[in-house]
Amino acid sequence: RYTDLVNQFAMLGDEGAVVGRALFVGIDLVSAAVRLGKELGVERAPPPLVTLREELDAIDEYLAIEVVRFGPRLSVRKTVSSETLDVIVPSLLLQPLVENAVRHGIEPGESGGTITITTVDAATHTEITVEDDGVGADPEHVRALLTIDQPATHVGLRNVDTRLRQLYGPTSGLVVETAIGAGTL
Repeated sequence: RYTDLVNQFAMLGDEGAVVGRALFVGIDLVSAAVRLGKELGVERAPPPLVTLREELDAIDEYLAIEVVRFGPRLSVRKTVSSETLDVIVPSLLLQPLVENAVRHGIEPGESGGTITITTVDAATHTEITVEDDGVGADPEHVRALLTIDQPATHVGLRNVDTRLRQLYGPTSGLVVETAIGAGTL
């Protein structure tokens, strides 16, 4: 597990070297696993649907690396309703949202910030929010990213939105609230 690997390297000192080594070893491990899978004739994609618990576990692994990378500049808060943990969601639903919060919300700011992940059982549906208190974005730019007419760059938000609408109906996509200097929800 990445967290075990990062913890082992943390005992060695310098955070930059820790993250660099953890990522280097991680990439080597993934590359070796892919090569072995191909040699054995196994090509495995992530399952199309997982429980929210599994999705949150994967996000914890990703955020463990980012917390080491950013140090005190990044904090994470999670408020997860236990009733939502067994809800079925598309795999890799949260990763693009959390990665965007880190890369476009927290990283550009000088003082860092907090990412808050919240899940709520809203009786007829589950609400999942990923919020950052970072630099924010131009709302028109974000709306443009969600449209099909845009070039095939920065497709993470659009892909998540499209998958949600395909699975749960046209009113079930992403709702993004942001403003420059005000973070993103």
